[in-house]
Amino acid sequence: HYKLATYNLAGLSFAESVGFFESAYKVHMQVERRAMVPFMACYAGLAAAAAGDAERSEANFKIVQEYKEKPKKNWGRQDQYAFAVLASRQEGTLCPMLELAECMCLRSRVVNFMTPEQLKDLAGRVAEATIGGSPSQQVAAYYVRAECYEYAGDRDTAMQIATEGLALESTVTCDRAWEGGFDGLHWVAAKIHACRTEIPQATAHLDKITRGSIVLSFRATQLKKHMGAQFEDLYRAVAVGAGATVIEDIPVKEARTVEWDFMLEGYSVDFRVVWVKESGEETEVEAMSRREFENGPVAGSYDAPGPGTLRLIFDNSFSYFRGKSLNLRTE
Repeated sequence: HYKLATYNLAGLSFAESVGFFESAYKVHMQVERRAMVPFMACYAGLAAAAAGDAERSEANFKIVQEYKEKPKKNWGRQDQYAFAVLASRQEGTLCPMLELAECMCLRSRVVNFMTPEQLKDLAGRVAEATIGGSPSQQVAAYYVRAECYEYAGDRDTAMQIATEGLALESTVTCDRAWEGGFDGLHWVAAKIHACRTEIPQATAHLDKITRGSIVLSFRATQLKKHMGAQFEDLYRAVAVGAGATVIEDIPVKEARTVEWDFMLEGYSVDFRVVWVKESGEETEVEAMSRREFENGPVAGSYDAPGPGTLRLIFDNSFSYFRGKSLNLRTE
């Protein structure tokens, strides 16, 4: 019954999914198994609300309330989530469409069974439902929409949405622990960077996922393990000694685009890029003073006009006592 409910959610048949969720939790009731009843009743209540059936939604949330009052102390994570949704509903802050979509994306992975058209439809419904919503709801909506577009295969749009959402990170404090909020946006951005073999950028986002999000913390750990082998193949370690300068020359035989990226392992370094013609004439392409580890990876490119050398200069001459380490990739 539960699987049939999620398959109907995948088809955006919210009204049809309600009955299957109800059948699923009634089986648990019949055998006096309390675990997962609140979560499935919550799911049914959200789906009914999304389908416009207020009466049926109310009936299912009454089940959630009934089970919350039962003498059970070790409720699982999903049931605790159902109680948090109930509290939001009672406070008048619940957005059923957003909450339902967050469950579909993060908790039940319903998005695995949806077509690109259905995913974009869901993203559109969430955007419409959260117009005028609270800052926390806006952040969660960015996550759901970015996740939907990433699963739909439109990574450029997904990254654009994730970037817009993450721009709020310094100004918005979420009023409850949305697992799919900023953590979710960092997760989507990390996945996209990993698919593009932009390992330092992906790692920087994964490192910002908090332990408060159990699901995303687990997935972040798995992705880091997967990227470890890729990282060793693509990047090489560069040591810049105390008070020293390291020059990495990239020979260019013909006109082409040269790309580079690097990630410091700590502290800071001065960085310059210089184009050297075959004649020896030099042109500065880029310069960064005191590039900090906290600012994340550095990536750049240069359209070489012809034969010559692109020179990457890592300058640690300002630091007499501490060497610096970084990982560098060039193409």
